[in-house]
Amino acid sequence: MRRTVLLAPALVLAVACAGPPEPSAPQPGTPGPSRPDEVQDGMSFTGWWHDAFRGRKPVESMTNLADTGAGWVAIVTTWYQGTIASTDIHPRTTRRPTRGSCA
Repeated sequence: MRRTVLLAPALVLAVACAGPPEPSAPQPGTPGPSRPDEVQDGMSFTGWWHDAFRGRKPVESMTNLADTGAGWVAIVTTWYQGTIASTDIHPRTTRRPTRGSCA
C-alpha cells in the first residue's frame, strides 16, 4: 500500500511535466490544411513629398515591382491631421504627391 501511495504522486508529476501531446500526422487520404483561393501578390507604393512619383526612380521602382510578378499596386497619397484627436484631415501640398505626378 505504501508503495502505491508514493508511486501515485510521482506518476501525476510525470504526466503534468510532459506537456500536451504532440499533434498526430494526418492519416493518408485525409485533406490537409486549406489554402486560400486568392493570393495577394502586390504592394503599396507611397511617396512622402510632392514630387515623389515624378522622374526616373519611381519608374524604376515600378519596373522592379513588376519583375517580382506582382499583380497589383496601391498608390498611396497621404493626407494629414494636426493632432491625434483632430477631425480635420487635409492634404499638405508640399508633402504629398500631386495628382499630376500620380498619372
